[in-house]
Amino acid sequence: MTKQLLEQGARVLLIDIDDTLILQEPASKKQRGYRLLALIREAAMQAGVEHDAVESVFDRVLESVWWRWGDFLDALAIDPDVFWPWADEAESLRTQPTAPDLPEIFYRLHHAGYRLVITSNNPTDGIAHKLRQVGIDNPTQRRLLHATYGTNNTQANKTLPRFWQHVIDDLGVPPTSLTVIGDNPYDDQFVPNSLGIHHTILFSAVSSKAHDCDMIQDILLDDPQEAVAKR
Repeated sequence: MTKQLLEQGARVLLIDIDDTLILQEPASKKQRGYRLLALIREAAMQAGVEHDAVESVFDRVLESVWWRWGDFLDALAIDPDVFWPWADEAESLRTQPTAPDLPEIFYRLHHAGYRLVITSNNPTDGIAHKLRQVGIDNPTQRRLLHATYGTNNTQANKTLPRFWQHVIDDLGVPPTSLTVIGDNPYDDQFVPNSLGIHHTILFSAVSSKAHDCDMIQDILLDDPQEAVAKR
């Protein structure tokens, strides 16, 4: 499919994260809402912030709708350089990549001529957190990504056409040059298709997620070894 997509000019890959690049076990039934909120609450209370004060901050930030996790950390005076490594380690216990060699697959796709873009219903700092979970965690690896679009920098989520329109406008490319890779038929196919993004690689929610990224590689790269040989 590499030759076909590149010949058609569809060389920009818009890649989802949840259930496409990573799998996460459900949080404990005792936890309500976002798992990272529970970790922020724990960090704040360990620092001596009263429970009611923490909940007040949560309510205020959540009301802003298109927040980022850093908004909670800033409001509670939690050092992000301390919080994020701790949160990364805590979340790694329930997170696994859909393939063990995602950085290598990204490298191959990049050197096969694709521009790699993340599109997610997470805020951008949540995207960075999840990318670290799958091994995209150093400057060289992050440079493989052309752009990252989340809820806070698009002021939308993927169920809304304006999310995808923001991506199209910001990248400055025609919709025909884009290929969406995801797992949600509505978010990752129906909505972008309505804006002229007609190239979609959609993984079934009932498929074996452990093989998703191998499938991405097999579908897109006619000869994966060719890209490796160019290094």
